Amino acid sequence: MNKESYLAQIRQLLQSLPEEDRERSLAFYAESIDDRIEDGMSEEEAVASMESPEEAAKAILMDMPIPKLVKARVKEKHMGALEIILLVLGFPLWFPLLLTVLILGLTVYLVVWTLVLSLGAVVLALGLSAVAGVIAAVYFIIKAGLPLFLLALGAALVLTGLAILFGFAVVGMGRLAVMLGKAMVRGLKSLLIRKEEKA
Repeated sequence: MNKESYLAQIRQLLQSLPEEDRERSLAFYAESIDDRIEDGMSEEEAVASMESPEEAAKAILMDMPIPKLVKARVKEKHMGALEIILLVLGFPLWFPLLLTVLILGLTVYLVVWTLVLSLGAVVLALGLSAVAGVIAAVYFIIKAGLPLFLLALGAALVLTGLAILFGFAVVGMGRLAVMLGKAMVRGLKSLLIRKEEKA
């Protein structure tokens, strides 16, 4: 397959996108092929080393913002009169279900972030308590003597260790929450991207 037919297949798969977005994506793939040709490959080898047109189109669509995907999906979908009637008559059934699924997904995501923020507050409290323990240790060494100084210093060290330990947990949970958010967006995008049948 040569460069022009490769790009033509991608163009065909992306025909529902706005022309500006489609041409920008095609320019990227054309430049990638040109770079490989400059590195010494033949045009056919350069095209063969690229992902398939279907995979390239899917990657392009996955990088598009959700509103553009929705608009492209609506643009490519030509509904008949019967489909419109069924859509309108089924609205009392499908709309609450769709809304429920979206709200449940958002709720799960917010609960995960609430747990991250709550654990972050615990880490902050432990850190402040450790600082207070050090201040108390200094006070006790001056006013109360060695036993209370050692007790306050030991408590400050334990609180510092707990703050560090839970701090790692907060960072890990934050990363998981970000990954969950990205997975939810990718899942929503994959629902909006039409599966192209291979010719």
